[in-house]
Amino acid sequence: MGFSRESKNMVFGIILLAALALTLYSEPVFSGKPLGLDALGHLSKVSYLKHFPTANWDMAWYAGAPFLDFYSPLFYYLVFLFPNVIFGANLMAWFSIALTSIGIFLLVYHYNRNFLAASISGILFLTVLNTSYYYVSVGNHPFVLAFWTIPFTLLFLEKSLKNKLFFLPYSIVFLASILVPLIALRFFIGEGISSSSFKKVLIFLIPPLFLSSFWLFPFLTHSSSYAGDDLGYIPAPEHLLGFGDYTIWGKASGEIGLAFFAFLAAFLAFLWSTNLKKNKMLIYFLASSFLFIALMWGILGKYNPTGIGVVRYIVPLSILICIFAGITLGSFNIERKKFFVLVIFLLLLLGIWVNYNLIRENYEHYSYNKKDNRYGFIQTFIEEESAPFSNNFTNYRFGTSKYVFSETLNFFYPGQSQTLSRILALNGRFYLALR
Repeated sequence: MGFSRESKNMVFGIILLAALALTLYSEPVFSGKPLGLDALGHLSKVSYLKHFPTANWDMAWYAGAPFLDFYSPLFYYLVFLFPNVIFGANLMAWFSIALTSIGIFLLVYHYNRNFLAASISGILFLTVLNTSYYYVSVGNHPFVLAFWTIPFTLLFLEKSLKNKLFFLPYSIVFLASILVPLIALRFFIGEGISSSSFKKVLIFLIPPLFLSSFWLFPFLTHSSSYAGDDLGYIPAPEHLLGFGDYTIWGKASGEIGLAFFAFLAAFLAFLWSTNLKKNKMLIYFLASSFLFIALMWGILGKYNPTGIGVVRYIVPLSILICIFAGITLGSFNIERKKFFVLVIFLLLLLGIWVNYNLIRENYEHYSYNKKDNRYGFIQTFIEEESAPFSNNFTNYRFGTSKYVFSETLNFFYPGQSQTLSRILALNGRFYLALR
């Protein structure tokens, strides 16, 4: 039995988005280097997990924070499966970005059955400028790996309402994400505030929350390290549009670019059209977008979750505005407006090109891909200088934030005892001093 035209279109769309994502990120994926500032801090946990797979381990050395307070353990256990954890981390980061684009495509298609609009929304996410900052410059791999859970949780939620078989994948994907406000908004906006919508909120929140409670509740119960007036970098409106030159470890931490222009255009269309105002899903994604804009501008204040700079809300915001723009576009018969479609695709090509150049700039100038970086330096030192310590418990000690090379050493020597000690560099050789 042959594939239907719809199935062929869906497969073509998925392959196209995956190919575009690989074109954008081919250098980082196959670099063989832990690229971002925090990459080795996360990978050292995987290295330790490989060395002690059954240990009752406490990852407290990374930035002095207990393991489950900052991140879901999903990243660490997935990368554990790769023989080469550096390649595994880079591949998983690309996989998440590509899958996020594909998830947006599938979700928009689910809402409006418009292949062209769904494809545009998926490509639109690949123009978002801030993704390379978190992958290539910062190396926050657990955060990057969570991107794809947003569109797929929402997709499986919608499918679960029509087919109960999708409730299991919905719950599993929800386990790795934090979407409580969005799920509640989906029913209260989509179906109104009623006893029926309250029941659905309970049904679609309680089981997956129970599954994720082992890491989600510890995460939410800690006060923020950005308490008071220090909420970290808050993007200015022009930064959201892709203008500005704010650099911290890399470029575009708060920039969205073309997708934010598309969101503003879709918002104006929503205000202008009476029919669009009747679309409850559009209202839902618009309200969700404004919610994350408020979060990004620090509305939670000192109640912001532990260690989460408010600029991180820009990634979920980017995903939501791409979905909103795609659903809005699908509400019009764009297939008949060939010149309009041509202009959109030219703009998308421009957005892809700008993002491609930004990814290369972050990779070349704001990542750790050179031989003389911390990873390369210690690797060379181990290979050529015969390091005076080994991968087992000895009198040597090294720790974390006390020394710039400590996370790198944790990665290469997970068997060493992890203590808050100091490493001194004397005459070009390392000597370990116990506290």
